[in-house]
Amino acid sequence: MTNKTISKHWEDIFAEYNILEKVKNNGLFNITANQIKEHKEPRLMAKFDTSSVLPAIFKNNNLAILPNSRNSYIIGDFALYHHFEESPKKFKHIHIPSIYETINKDSISSEAVALNALGLTGALDDFLGESNLRTTISGRMTTDDFAFNISNHDNSAVQHITVKGSQMEIDTSYENENTFVLIEAKAVIHEDFLIRQLFYPYFYWHNHVQKPIKPIFVIYVNGIYRIMEYEFRDPNNYSSINLVREQSYSLENAAVSLEEIIAISRNIKFVEENTNVPFVQADTFENVITLIEHLNNGSMTPEEVTELFDFTDRQTDYYYNAARYLGFAEKSRQINGDKLICLTEKGKGLFKVSYENRQIAFIKAILEHRIFNDAFQWAVNNTNPLDRKRISNRLLELGCCKEGVAERRASSVLHWIKWIMSVPENHE
Repeated sequence: MTNKTISKHWEDIFAEYNILEKVKNNGLFNITANQIKEHKEPRLMAKFDTSSVLPAIFKNNNLAILPNSRNSYIIGDFALYHHFEESPKKFKHIHIPSIYETINKDSISSEAVALNALGLTGALDDFLGESNLRTTISGRMTTDDFAFNISNHDNSAVQHITVKGSQMEIDTSYENENTFVLIEAKAVIHEDFLIRQLFYPYFYWHNHVQKPIKPIFVIYVNGIYRIMEYEFRDPNNYSSINLVREQSYSLENAAVSLEEIIAISRNIKFVEENTNVPFVQADTFENVITLIEHLNNGSMTPEEVTELFDFTDRQTDYYYNAARYLGFAEKSRQINGDKLICLTEKGKGLFKVSYENRQIAFIKAILEHRIFNDAFQWAVNNTNPLDRKRISNRLLELGCCKEGVAERRASSVLHWIKWIMSVPENHE
């Protein structure tokens, strides 16, 4: 089911039950799973793990939705999401011990496999300063009845929420004699995450174990784990989340120097811009890499990409077209006419070389485009930060896009250059 379909169903539901007016008058609106199911499956209609995929009617009215039992939800002005802090500049190098033959670091694409691999590296022990951490519980379970406070979107008011046996899910957990660690994991980068994924399990286990509880969020992308420990300064307040510490760990040592990248940029053969391929509008290059990694496991429909990444339909197009712009992906049609996104031969070639050479291949594919090469030269030859306006003007000069969208496209250029600059800087 597409995001457009979900948004349309929610517009119908809001109109049918006059939800905006009732939230305005009462602060909350209770809706049952059966009421949602009259339109579509509630599990799909109420799963918004990042704010970017909220339906327009929620976004435009500063509203969000929370489960408050196994068969009901509440809609109101809640600050459900936490923006990720700026990521660490340096990574520590880790490895999977060679005795484990069933996990290949070059083919980790799912969150479950990424977490299994993480447990073998000792990175969690290093991060937490612990030893002998062992996996314990995971999976779906039901909370107790409980109540908590939550702030609204601008932190100007607090709502008191009661939950009666809601469903929660734990990706994995670890425990030793000192602590209990709850982990939520993603294999894609977003600007924010749904705090509930940490808070509901935290609140439940806070009342069931005596040990300190450490809620951890893990992101795995392109061979790199970003591990973030959070706390709830007030266990009864959803909005009291606070970052305690973070560290990034790399399964690979890229070993690509800035001097090597500069040499590549100065000796490269430029490609002509393909007017049949939209210019890049995908800020997070790591997600382009993640898409390519998943396509290496097999072709995907656009709908599968949307679901995998918690993207909107538009974001799926942006990231597919970014991979296409670099020559790594294309679309094909099945016999029944369905569209499939798949790797080109150039894309498949990425997985026939070492991790280091794969990073170089990504960098080369970007710098073959003159606008990116120009921006990279400005970045390495000037002490001042890259200027978006300068990039925007150059985009127009090169005819890469029209004036109305140049500044938005310049943002993607800027982010991709920052990714390139991070490659030689991020290893301790």
